[in-house]
Amino acid sequence: MLVVSAACALQRQGHDVCVYTTHHDPRHCFAATRDDGELAKRVNVYGDFLPRCETQRIMRSFEMRISLKLPRQIFGRFTALCASVRMLYVALMRLWLALLWQLGIRESGVQAPDIVFLDGVSTPIPALLLLGAPILFYCHYPDKLLVLREPGLKSWLKALYRLPLNILEEVTTGTRRMR
Repeated sequence: MLVVSAACALQRQGHDVCVYTTHHDPRHCFAATRDDGELAKRVNVYGDFLPRCETQRIMRSFEMRISLKLPRQIFGRFTALCASVRMLYVALMRLWLALLWQLGIRESGVQAPDIVFLDGVSTPIPALLLLGAPILFYCHYPDKLLVLREPGLKSWLKALYRLPLNILEEVTTGTRRMR
């Protein structure tokens, strides 16, 4: 809700606001992003053709079709890994649009942003830094602190799976910058 509220407030002050996401379901979204809402035409969805993670909401405009299929889970597991890959895909698509703009292909490209407001998953921060804009990263709670530690093999395997993700989260969160 914070991202949508901030986007609406910035738009009311005359700023050009665009929202990028991996999925946007008009039946299950904030009112400002559906039909005749303030942001309805400002939501851009990239990767909706990819199976999604339930926690990700994003928006719609231009979608590049690629025969890449990324699962939202693998054997009912690895949701955090899949979420990171999906958000990285959105960031790479945004970089592609900025590159098209720079090359003079205005009908397909989008100008680089003045600021990036990123919510939840820190994985795309290094890629988004290439846009040259400051990044405001809003992290509800670090993923690594959400994992319950219990004795046993299952917990050990989960800790082993989480180790590279926790390191990636720490490193990418540390790369964000504001001017």
